Amino acid sequence: ERGLPPDVPRPLNTTYLERIVPLIQERLKLLSEGPGLVDFFFLDDLTVDEKARRALEATEALAALEAALARLEGAPNWLHSTLEELLRPMAEELGLKTGTFFGMLRAAVTGRMVSPPLFETMQVLGRARHLVPDHDGRKLFVQVPGHLPPDVEELEDGGHDLAVPLL
Repeated sequence: ERGLPPDVPRPLNTTYLERIVPLIQERLKLLSEGPGLVDFFFLDDLTVDEKARRALEATEALAALEAALARLEGAPNWLHSTLEELLRPMAEELGLKTGTFFGMLRAAVTGRMVSPPLFETMQVLGRARHLVPDHDGRKLFVQVPGHLPPDVEELEDGGHDLAVPLL
């Protein structure tokens, strides 16, 4: 809990935390680096850093994110493998490089360009993603609070699905 912003609800949900730690474990050199890699999992309001904002302000970003949202609405589950199967082909369909498209998704989901693995992160965060206008009128994916509500459905591989429809 140390190092996370003060507005992160305490105590942390240990089940949720156990799903996050494997995503960052190999990336950590020091334990003190952990909070900076995972704070977005726990915050109600997504803070978008400067590099992520630039990715989201790219001309094709809004259309790409809206297309991704439409594709995700039909997802049969929220497993990382399903998310990747649905989203990976979209880069080519949209005429974007895979890294560019994934960067837009990463920026929208986490608010940064460097984060734990994208699809695994999306799985842990759950289905609760939707597009809402930000202060500039642009639309971004945003997240619900990081603590798990009582209606979480457990999945076979330890992920979860928050059963909140995408709007």
